[in-house]
Amino acid sequence: MGNEINEVINVLCERLGTTGQYLIPELAKMSIAENTIWGIISLIIMIVSIYFLPKAWKYDKNNEEEYSFWVIIPIVSIAIFGCVFMVALTETVGWIVSPTAKTISYIINTMRLIE
Repeated sequence: MGNEINEVINVLCERLGTTGQYLIPELAKMSIAENTIWGIISLIIMIVSIYFLPKAWKYDKNNEEEYSFWVIIPIVSIAIFGCVFMVALTETVGWIVSPTAKTISYIINTMRLIE
């Protein structure tokens, strides 16, 4: 598997006209930027959902319905985008701490998709 990874890295570098020393930092920069954007977007959506949750709860209590559609939306949004935020944070930290290992993992996952 190690030789296959090296071959894939070499083929990628040849096609892109670069070296492995340049490829790894560029993949790290790209992934850090993408994950940071996903983290920021999910954090904004969570904050907005947290802001509207008490308002929806109050609306629900005034209408005396058992469970209102308007209360469920912020709760589900907080749960989903909380998970997205945690994944983005984990991925960003991984790329910052060990870009070489994350690059190898990225290439292995890409090879699995191709096969």
